[in-house]
Amino acid sequence: KNETSPTNPKVVLKQLETACKSREDVARELFKALDDNGDGNLSWEEFYNQMTAVKVCTEDELKKQYENLDSNSDSKISEDEFAESFVLLNASLSDAKFYKETAEMIGNLRAIYYAESPSHARMMVRKRQLEKTIWKLEHQDGDKKTIQRLKEHLECG
Repeated sequence: KNETSPTNPKVVLKQLETACKSREDVARELFKALDDNGDGNLSWEEFYNQMTAVKVCTEDELKKQYENLDSNSDSKISEDEFAESFVLLNASLSDAKFYKETAEMIGNLRAIYYAESPSHARMMVRKRQLEKTIWKLEHQDGDKKTIQRLKEHLECG
């Protein structure tokens, strides 16, 4: 990746080290990258779509992470709630590892939106829309054949 690109984890890490005074500040930067619609809260759908775009986890693992971050169990995660919970859940990491891993996630999330070419950006938007449609169908007991066809289409690009 370009050494000055906002998607480069090394660039993100330098930004975090310069701008953030604490782990909570770093967690808030990650929250902003995850908050796809900018409403100040993460719904399950938003969290799921963002996390599956950058991290390989099972849906069950993501559900557990979401539940751990949703400390007041109101089915949404606020920025304050996320920052506090994320710091607590990662308390065992050294500062260096915490900053590095968070910078990598932020860089990967930014890469979705700061795609190098317009055609790539359009493809990523279509892919995310398709992923959201599949997610909705799966969670609303949609037609299994339709879901399978959409997943096949997603795999083909």
